[in-house]
Amino acid sequence: MSLEFEKYVEDKRGKILFLKYGEKNINLIEIKQSFARGGHYHQTNTNHFLISGKIKYCEKNIQTDQEKISILSSPCIINTQSHMAHLLIAI
Repeated sequence: MSLEFEKYVEDKRGKILFLKYGEKNINLIEIKQSFARGGHYHQTNTNHFLISGKIKYCEKNIQTDQEKISILSSPCIINTQSHMAHLLIAI
């Protein structure tokens, strides 16, 4: 098993490098200040690793409509449960 490159995208919000390691997806994301990524949810639990910088992390339970907002600084790991909509905004 080896790390495979899938694709690279860049826009005004920043950059994403999509990688795959076996069944695991690894996305390296750079978000420019004041821009956001996310706004969606996954069917499985996911982990986000904040390597540098500071973000506003918004999470919403799509079943209960309960929302949580946190300010997080690197380094940290964000564990996002399945069916939790999440949005990361670069500060």
